[in-house]
Amino acid sequence: MSETPSNVEHRATESRHCALCGAPFRVPPKSPISECLPCRREEREARTDGGSGGPEAGDDTPFGEVVTGVAEDLAEIRDGGSDPETGDDTARVVLEDVAELVASDRDTHGDAVENQEHIARGWTWYLRGQGVLDDDEALTGGDVGRMMAMLKMSRTAVGSYDIDHDRDIAGYAGIAAACEFARGNVPDEDLTVSDYGDHE
Repeated sequence: MSETPSNVEHRATESRHCALCGAPFRVPPKSPISECLPCRREEREARTDGGSGGPEAGDDTPFGEVVTGVAEDLAEIRDGGSDPETGDDTARVVLEDVAELVASDRDTHGDAVENQEHIARGWTWYLRGQGVLDDDEALTGGDVGRMMAMLKMSRTAVGSYDIDHDRDIAGYAGIAAACEFARGNVPDEDLTVSDYGDHE
């Protein structure tokens, strides 16, 4: 296993006991999480039973408390679970969490592709009115997804680091690709790649 570069800061964690089952777990200091990962997963699964796909109507629980906390996932991996062998393992944890976020966000956001295409029509109207786009030019949902990723990238340059920005970037990248697929710009066989073969 390769050594961690010396410029990578390991964030401190603190021990807590789950408010639901009493089991010990670790989280970063100042984290609002009060339940262990298994209990939060069980709660999320209970909320999505019956095909609702997310929190029930009228539920005012903050979304961030319902979905898996990546910071806690990584803390549990480092401090008691299976230690990640590589940075690839850590990236996988983050991307799996992003997939859950995208799928469970649909209650309030609607279909991801439809939403981006709707935004694209609004932005196109505005930019044509400002003389930025000609009448025969238009933005697409893919453009919106990529520009939203750029917005999140800009936030990483201001203030302290928040993993949510990188998580959102990955989510918008996936949504942008879904928009291109819906427009027929991605062949069916390219939607998933099971074997990258030899690549640089």
